[in-house]
Amino acid sequence: MNNKLLFLSLVFVVSIIALNAGVPIAGEEAVYYAPISKSVQGATSLGEDSPYVYRPWNADEQKKLYQRAKNATELIPISLFTSKIDFKEYRQTADHGQLKGKLRALVDNETAWPEWIYIAQFVDLATKFQILCSSSDIVESESLRDLDIEREMKPALDLKKPVATDLFNPAGTGTPIHAAVYYPFYSGDTPLGILVFVKGFWEERKPSIEEQLTVLERKFRRLESQIAQLQTAQPPAKPKPSAAVEIKEKDLLRLSYGTGRMDGKRSYGGGGQAIFFKHPKGNYTLKYVELFGSRYGYPQPPAEDFNIYILDKNMKVLSTIPIPYSTFERGEEKWVAMQVENILVPEEFWIAVAFNAQQTKGIYVGYENTGQASHSKIGTPETGFRPFEEKADWLIRAYLQKKPKDK
Repeated sequence: MNNKLLFLSLVFVVSIIALNAGVPIAGEEAVYYAPISKSVQGATSLGEDSPYVYRPWNADEQKKLYQRAKNATELIPISLFTSKIDFKEYRQTADHGQLKGKLRALVDNETAWPEWIYIAQFVDLATKFQILCSSSDIVESESLRDLDIEREMKPALDLKKPVATDLFNPAGTGTPIHAAVYYPFYSGDTPLGILVFVKGFWEERKPSIEEQLTVLERKFRRLESQIAQLQTAQPPAKPKPSAAVEIKEKDLLRLSYGTGRMDGKRSYGGGGQAIFFKHPKGNYTLKYVELFGSRYGYPQPPAEDFNIYILDKNMKVLSTIPIPYSTFERGEEKWVAMQVENILVPEEFWIAVAFNAQQTKGIYVGYENTGQASHSKIGTPETGFRPFEEKADWLIRAYLQKKPKDK
């Protein structure tokens, strides 16, 4: 009888091992970074009128965030990592919508500074990752990214364990504002994907009665000043008419890269996008610039212009064309054509756009992973240009007309 029980137990164990073969399994023991940041000691608030203060951050808080990340991993179906589905295709499925809803239910963005979760799948031998799903639409707008830009992702992969970070600033400067847990998934020695749970450490505070009265008094004085300004101010400027046009000419030369498919989009505060073109020998004038993008921010576009720059091969500005912000609409990205003056362009030239983007206004510019060397840069003529971090090109097209030879 005992031998029979032993045999059945062995069969059960072998069956369990077989069922779990190849299943992504994250490490059970987390690696904790010291939860003390000297640079935040003594800091209490974002400002005198800020409703946010530093929230406590210690080992207990760190473990709570790790446990929340661990709970989130239970929502992830194994097939999400083992399938070879492209992130754009996956985001069109019902499974994506259901998982996104579950992730959003786990984050707390009402009583604390924003939190977000994202789930990424590794590609290119774990040197890059693609974000498949996130509780945040902004984070999910990213596509293929390099691993080395993630502060603690590589240590988590090297250790094959979750890593709970200390407070840090994603931008690498200023006061640290975020903490995160990186939770890797493996099948044997092969990294398949990762779940990242990010949390800010500012939270809403309950001010005292005296503080509330002080804030109300300050707001009342500010309101009085604003009323006085409105009484003497001019009516607010209305947005300029859109400069979007339809390209009807059939004899134009179109310069572009790729197929026109968007793999991702970017907007840079204080920056812009630039792309290099080369036309055949001869004299050509630039007639239209076409860009695949969309506006974000307030429903009404700002009553201002953004700039299109035409530059020579050495990035020297040849012409600056102001275009009304209203040219781009909010919503889905689409091709928008803008007419420029008949600018005689050299054989090799650059087109750059700068939108003075901020949190409340800006234009997303799409890009395509063409699989070829990039012809694109980031920056403006004022700030200078640097290479685009993706092996991709901006979805910007140039339409040229050949200039007839002088008789």
